[in-house]
Amino acid sequence: MRVIIKVFKYTTSLAAIFILLLAALSVCKYIVAPTMPPSESLLSGDTLRVPKTINERSAQEFLKILREHSDEIKKIEAKGLGGDEDAAKTIAIAIRSSGLKPVVSDGAACVSACVGVLVESGSWEVSDRGFILFHEGATRAPTDASGCPACRAVATLTDAFVTPLTPETTRSKMQVWANVISPSLNDFFNSCTINPLSTYQGMAISGAQLKAIVAGTAPACDRISNQTFDWLQQPH
Repeated sequence: MRVIIKVFKYTTSLAAIFILLLAALSVCKYIVAPTMPPSESLLSGDTLRVPKTINERSAQEFLKILREHSDEIKKIEAKGLGGDEDAAKTIAIAIRSSGLKPVVSDGAACVSACVGVLVESGSWEVSDRGFILFHEGATRAPTDASGCPACRAVATLTDAFVTPLTPETTRSKMQVWANVISPSLNDFFNSCTINPLSTYQGMAISGAQLKAIVAGTAPACDRISNQTFDWLQQPH
């Protein structure tokens, strides 16, 4: 009986903590929203850039610029840290309709959901020294907590509870995108000792390496497994 009582108390405490975390997170939504940074500049000359962080708001801004400056825009630059898959699809559909081709230029990196923009746009290009990164995405809290340290802590703790109960939709989506690029790409990932699609750090692949993978002339996957997200942030 004592064991049952202890288990009940422990379970009740966990439930209470989880409810408090969700309540705190809902408060964060109202704390952060008024202090969100101004929108990034997506249009430069005749080039429209995929948002650095892809979400519903940035996707709608992208669509608005594309619609209002359609006569001026000649290039789409794919460079960013990813974000929401649905928002990425919205951007990709708009690009496909425009007839333009998103390009990952030399020195640029297209990460996570940004890869979805490329693939679902239909026609795309990765320059030899440009990079695309595949990984297993992390579960994110439903609000933008980037401007609030306390909110980030709450979001992280919430992820610890939610992630084990969440299907690996991001990983499966990246598998689909990799397969659209080439079935050889998923085979390459599977040949790694640790499949990069099972890690948050993932693997960055250059345009030149992608060509070699498709051609079957790439080095062993483990030889470039150090090309993670952290590696991508360093100067090369």
